[in-house]
Amino acid sequence: MNWNAKYRTVRSEALASRVLLWFGVLALIGLAALAPSEAQAATSVGCPTPISITVASGGSYQIDASSCDPFGTNPQSDVVQPAHGHVTIDNAAAGLLTYVNNGDGATTDSFTFEDASAGVVTVNVTITPATSPITVSPATLPTPAIGVFYDQTLSSTGGVAPYTYTSGGGSLPPGLSLASNGRISGTPTGSGPYNYTVHVTDSTSPTQLTADKSYSFTVPGPTLVVSPTNPPDGAQGIPYSQQFSTSGGTAPYTYSLDSGSLPPGLTLSSSGLLSGTPTTQGSFTFTIKSQDSTTISTGGVWFVAPSVTVVISAAPTIVVSPTTLPGGATVGTAYSATIAASGGTSPYTFAISAGSLPAGLALSSGGTLSGTPTAGGTFNFTVRATDASGAPGPFSGTQAYTFAVAAPTITLPATTLADGTMGQAYSASLDPAAGGTSPYSYAVTAG
Repeated sequence: MNWNAKYRTVRSEALASRVLLWFGVLALIGLAALAPSEAQAATSVGCPTPISITVASGGSYQIDASSCDPFGTNPQSDVVQPAHGHVTIDNAAAGLLTYVNNGDGATTDSFTFEDASAGVVTVNVTITPATSPITVSPATLPTPAIGVFYDQTLSSTGGVAPYTYTSGGGSLPPGLSLASNGRISGTPTGSGPYNYTVHVTDSTSPTQLTADKSYSFTVPGPTLVVSPTNPPDGAQGIPYSQQFSTSGGTAPYTYSLDSGSLPPGLTLSSSGLLSGTPTTQGSFTFTIKSQDSTTISTGGVWFVAPSVTVVISAAPTIVVSPTTLPGGATVGTAYSATIAASGGTSPYTFAISAGSLPAGLALSSGGTLSGTPTAGGTFNFTVRATDASGAPGPFSGTQAYTFAVAAPTITLPATTLADGTMGQAYSASLDPAAGGTSPYSYAVTAG
């Protein structure tokens, strides 16, 4: 037997089998490489471009994909789920599927599914803010006015009461504020355009519902009015004082001389007081600028500058008469004299401006000096007469007096006294004294 020949034959057959097996493996690998995988699935022929949908945050959207493939879609297992929601195949044969957003605040999302021909369809999702069932009223708010108290209360429906109101952005006009019960109130101090969003939260459990309501305001500027428009005239040498005031805006107001010249001797304070003692006669026209504290959202200030005229004239001379009072005043004797005035506007009012009257005498506001002096001597006093004129008056004049009150002549009538008896008590009365002011004091001066 030739074993060598047999070995060679068997070995050649084994080698041939191995070669065939290798080529088979290579063929299988090649076929596997050529076959489309799930990751490399072809794009849908019917929907080669992505489908775009818009969904509210937390909402859902049903897609009809029948136009991609008339036989519908592949099963649920072929869906590549989105990052911010979930997709469910509702009816594969009809090509209906639904996207549900999870409401996590994302603004975009995407996913893919396969049509019935295994074509991949891409869906791009745009996510909008959630639509709230809460309705906030009113739709618009009345326009506020500078310096006028504003009071509006918001209300809500569609959720579960009570509702809580907070700021959701922007700003209210200065001076206004929002309370948690929805009341917007206050006195506006700022003009210009303002945009404000109110954030509303209801009491739904366990997850509260919210809504945002935006309002726009354009607050007009204030109408400033300075008073008085015609300040009173003044008189040379007479103290002058006039306080200006402003209304219609936001206090405090600041005043300044905008143009022209004040009457010499007068000054204008930042608080609006025009005061001083005029030194020059004439008519003086000038402009007062009054600036309020209202703010402007776009910048700037509000002010008004009215023109005013003040006339300074010569002051009248008030003459008090007589220059000398009638004499004859005596202690214990009634006295009366009348003091008058001229040169101004009657009636006049009289008063003692310096010194003092003799005791027992008084000066009435009508100018009557009267009474019964109780002390003698010489007295110096000054009488001031003030007239009844209006601004720049009243005016006044004075007159100094030296007034003498004579001592009284006291008489003691002769009295004959009764005799007395030694060792017995004695009592007798003198006839009363006269000519002076009682009570009298008696004393033995001789004998």
